[in-house]
Amino acid sequence: AGRRNIGYGGSWRTTFTTVFTYKWSDTFTQVIETDQAIEKNVPGIGAGGSASDAEWYSFGNWFLWQFWKKDDRDIMTAVWRSEVFRDNNGARTGFADNFYEMTVGFIIKPKPYIWVRPEFRYDWAQFTHPYNDATRNSQFTIGVDAILLY
Repeated sequence: AGRRNIGYGGSWRTTFTTVFTYKWSDTFTQVIETDQAIEKNVPGIGAGGSASDAEWYSFGNWFLWQFWKKDDRDIMTAVWRSEVFRDNNGARTGFADNFYEMTVGFIIKPKPYIWVRPEFRYDWAQFTHPYNDATRNSQFTIGVDAILLY
């Protein structure tokens, strides 16, 4: 705070995201997403804490199976997601590694404007131990969120 950021004028980030969706049937959809990013002059990730360039990229895949409809309205959809994330320089995660995750869950719509999304997720890293205070290379998470559309 109060100090001039000498990298501010030269620290730019470029990100490309591409999404493909294919509806295999009336009830089964696949979504594929890729992200690629480069960032110039990131403070603190180079040798001796100096600024350096960074890159990261990911590939994600979703399968969505809509298995409960009522009066032509979506009620419940099962979701399976898998993702690979590469943080070349540790600029996004603090660890230069390959990260993986698998998630299964549901999208529950009790009303058209209310979505509830419970999920079970497993994450792991290939070479480092970024979880549980840097003592583990994997973690399991149970989560739920709610979305109110207005």
